Amino acid sequence: MQPARVSHVADPRRTDERTSACAIGKGALAGGAFGPIGTVVGALGGAAVGAYGQRAAASTSSGPSGDRGAALGQVSNALDAAAQQSDADALSVVMDCSDGTTKPCCPPPSSLPTFEQGLGKYSASELNEATLTVFGEMSPTIGDDSKSEADAIVSTIVNRKKQIDTARSAYDAAYDAAHDKVQLQALTEAEARFKALAEESKTWSPAQKKVRLPVYQDARKQFNNLTAAQAAASAAEIAARSGEGGLNVAEDWVNPSVRGKDARTKKWKEVSLVDVVSKTRDGKAQYVGLAKGRKDYALYPKPTSESQRNCERWQIARKAVADAAVKGPTNKFIENRSNERGTRVRKPGEVRIRGNDFSADHM
Repeated sequence: MQPARVSHVADPRRTDERTSACAIGKGALAGGAFGPIGTVVGALGGAAVGAYGQRAAASTSSGPSGDRGAALGQVSNALDAAAQQSDADALSVVMDCSDGTTKPCCPPPSSLPTFEQGLGKYSASELNEATLTVFGEMSPTIGDDSKSEADAIVSTIVNRKKQIDTARSAYDAAYDAAHDKVQLQALTEAEARFKALAEESKTWSPAQKKVRLPVYQDARKQFNNLTAAQAAASAAEIAARSGEGGLNVAEDWVNPSVRGKDARTKKWKEVSLVDVVSKTRDGKAQYVGLAKGRKDYALYPKPTSESQRNCERWQIARKAVADAAVKGPTNKFIENRSNERGTRVRKPGEVRIRGNDFSADHM
């Protein structure tokens, strides 16, 4: 029996294409390969194939192919459960290989599949730019820990975005506390009361001093407490803006055009994953892999000798991005560096995964 051949063609710069993994199921049926592909898809397919399988089961259950439809319906239910575990599974490209096995990129498709819709709180364009970055940052060869490497790379991207969001919220809270009108008014009144009593005390007689001194001491205590509280709030505001892990440090992850608040709306400028991966510092890209990923994507499937490997690397990168979007990052890494073919000296706390070193701190 001739195995079905399907591919998914999409441009990462477009989000309006609707070719999806369900084309796999349709291609298998059209090629007469329903039997073997049903078993394999039950293990490796995604939500899109499951949805197609349910429709097929409904249309065949009352006819001569009822048993086949029922079987496909069972597969569909299994696929739905798998899809609930991770939306990323619906994005997998699964193909029949000539040796009778089923695995991604066999043979390599004519174009690499991309995200056509958002996942979690991220848009398709964000996910595609992140995938291009991971694709370019990954080691060129594939190993058992390639997925771990891809997970670590995308974690740095997502964690940088999270640091910006967290730093902005912390700064807002610190600013509000330091500029609280009620607190400032209380301090102003306490200062005026204390100064008035201090001036008045200069003319007190011994008898007046005995009566008024406790009042004066209470006013001084209140003024000192409010002054200390305001000083602490002001210091917290400065730390939230300029301290380690503060706003200025976090927003250095992105280009100046999206830093700070909009002058008109007074709201923070929107920062996306695209802004994170495209950030340049002193004219140099923070993620050099983005340019490489774009280049390799544009050249694919050439060079032909590397199309199989690049297809698998792309699938690993895309799955890692999808998992991070749905489940969150796998670790707290915020930076990575090439390990320079194993010659780079790691600092305490850094982790080496294939060709990259990772850290939860600035490197």
